[in-house]
This record gives sequence, structure tokens and C-alpha cells, in this order.
Amino acid sequence: MKERQTLLIVDDQELNRVILREALSQTYHIIEAADGNEALQMMEAHYTQIAGVLLDVVMPEVDGFEVLRTMKERNWLRTIPVFLITAETDSQVLVQGFELGVMDVITKPFCPELVKKRVDNMVELYRRRFELEALVLE
Repeated sequence: MKERQTLLIVDDQELNRVILREALSQTYHIIEAADGNEALQMMEAHYTQIAGVLLDVVMPEVDGFEVLRTMKERNWLRTIPVFLITAETDSQVLVQGFELGVMDVITKPFCPELVKKRVDNMVELYRRRFELEALVLE
């Protein structure tokens, strides 16, 4: 699997996208979506380049959970780790996110250094996983 270097940040609040972009743009190419519909379009167009998705839960029209359901149906969660970004503290919301396939939860307000470390670690884990799968196939 060729190296993926793009992160998709999905949040209806521009300030949140700016904070995350600033934290991650030194390492990754950043693309952004302001809602779930736009996020799905971006994933469709850039699927092979996306190393991870930072996905807000609460958005108008198509929320983060619906985006996750669609990603699961299209089998995108196998190759793209998703980080749920939320201010929500209700454990039921977090459990639902994990049941739908998120790899980690990043809470608001953001700590940029922590966000970067967590994203870097998960992206690296996915890369190593695919390297091992390729070796097994050989």
C-alpha cells in the first residue's frame, strides 16, 4: 500500500478545523469538510490518499454517526482510521462511536500536541498493519 499522507478534518465549526489544521499540517496534507455530505464526497474523491479522518459527531443534516455507518458499508474503515472529535461526555455517545468503528476519541477543547501524537501513532499503526499484510501475501 502506497503511503497515505492526507488527513480529512470534518467539523461544522471552522475554528475547530483551523485548530486541527494548525496542529497537523506540518506532517500531513490537510483537506476539510464542513458537514457529513461533503466529507463523504471528499472520501470518495481522495480515498487512496487519506491516512485518517477526524470526524465531529454533531453536525447538521448528516452527523458523524451517519458518516461512520456509510464508511462501514463501503468498507472504508478497514483502511482509514477514524478519530471521533467531540465535546460530548456521555459514555453512550462514545460507546456508539466505538461500536461503529472509530479508533480513538479526541475531546474538545483540543490539546494540539496530544492530538498530533495520537493521530501520528494510529496512522503509523495502520501503515505497519498493511506492510505486514503485504508480506504475508508475498
